[in-house]
Amino acid sequence: MSPKNFPAISVDYQPEVIPWNFVRELVKAAHEAGREEILTRHLVGAALHLALPEAVQDNPTNRRGDRTVPQGHFLVGDTVFLVIMAPYMEVYDKCRENLENGFRVWLLVPEKYFCGTRQNAEIILPGKVTVASIESFVGQSLERLAGFSKENLPGAVRRILETCNKRMKKEGPDQGLLIALPSNLGA
Repeated sequence: MSPKNFPAISVDYQPEVIPWNFVRELVKAAHEAGREEILTRHLVGAALHLALPEAVQDNPTNRRGDRTVPQGHFLVGDTVFLVIMAPYMEVYDKCRENLENGFRVWLLVPEKYFCGTRQNAEIILPGKVTVASIESFVGQSLERLAGFSKENLPGAVRRILETCNKRMKKEGPDQGLLIALPSNLGA
């Protein structure tokens, strides 16, 4: 089956539940479809770009001698964001390298890896790396985008999903990476 034949990722939007729960269900659906990594990266990118449209740099790099080295997935000001599914030692090495180059570091992981990642970061780079779950980061972004108003949440969810879909379309023609917009989000 070619990637274009995969159905769009689909979850229900339930206005009575908190945004964190909606994001968790979206990440879970992407995981079950084998597309968690790309979806979460674009979801975080959408949240950052909606909050700070002119300030976000995607896939930032540094020059080291005669080669270009990736810093992370996003750069805002002097902060590098890494969106990682399950951190391994090389991720902490990348964090250390960014810190040594004068950057602050946010490490965003799925909720299921949050506690272990936070503990490891505190052991390896104590007090130097902000660790947050993707679900919390995007959920809080939705709350801010909605002005902390439940009436505005459906519109905020729609905006972030549409922005995420646009970002995924730019990456390639794989329409299976899209998120189906829940019908109760309005136009």
